[in-house]
Amino acid sequence: MRAALPATSPARRGGALALALGLTAAIACDPKSAEPSAEGDGAADGADGTDGTDGTDGTDGTDGTDGTDGTDGTDGTDGTDGTDGTDGTDGTDGTDGSDGGSSATDADGDGQSDEQELAQGTDPDDRLSRVYLGGYTAQTCEVYPTATARTGADVGQGPTWAPGDVVSNIRLDDQHGEKIDSYSFCGAHVMIAFGAMWCGPCQALAGEAQDLQDEYGPSGFQMIEVLIEDTSGNNLDQAELMLWDSNFGLDTVPVLDDDRYRTWVEFEQDWAIPTVVHIGPGMEVLSVDEGIHDPARWL
Repeated sequence: MRAALPATSPARRGGALALALGLTAAIACDPKSAEPSAEGDGAADGADGTDGTDGTDGTDGTDGTDGTDGTDGTDGTDGTDGTDGTDGTDGTDGTDGSDGGSSATDADGDGQSDEQELAQGTDPDDRLSRVYLGGYTAQTCEVYPTATARTGADVGQGPTWAPGDVVSNIRLDDQHGEKIDSYSFCGAHVMIAFGAMWCGPCQALAGEAQDLQDEYGPSGFQMIEVLIEDTSGNNLDQAELMLWDSNFGLDTVPVLDDDRYRTWVEFEQDWAIPTVVHIGPGMEVLSVDEGIHDPARWL
């Protein structure tokens, strides 16, 4: 059972999709004494004349003013101290290793250190080989495929992918806010179910998605859910992707956001959902929109 998109859906309106393609801021002086006067001659001998009255002592001369002390000589200027020699530059400290076992080296720029990747068994030189936050482990291809042109029917939005075509990498945001690359699962069988939150048959298939992943995952299988509209037929946000995850227990199944239809329209054949696509280990299309919900025939 499948659900047709309403005519009012942006995906159908006017026969065209609402596409917006993108598919630390410092004296002294001594006094002088006066001399006494001599007596006068011609006095008659007789009793000595009465001694003349001693003259009054002269007034002591005024002490001379102390001379002004001479100005002290200016101290000589101290010699300038010699400039201290410049200290040698300290050697640069070695870089401390990051806490938690993280290394500063991330050769492939995928946000995970080389040390982490080696410990978890992914390739530190391959950006697409990594463990995602959602717990889905990427596969690896020694040589990634080269995408072909789309050779399927044009149902109003250009040619679509057809069996035998090699698809290009699909890169969309998941429920954890992380960008997921479909080529990260190169080497595995990938089943993609395109649907909408309002679609009953899409909900039913989502209820089986984790069971399919648990059953076939060890054989090299990855289930992917892709939503194109929310419950009201509008664009999605991360909270709605997480709600779809929690409603259907999608522990190791990515739920991707394609609310601008940039990927879905490359596969859609009849404007009804869910649209189920099977892609082989070499990223070749095996089945498009044929209603096959079990990958057993290819595993």
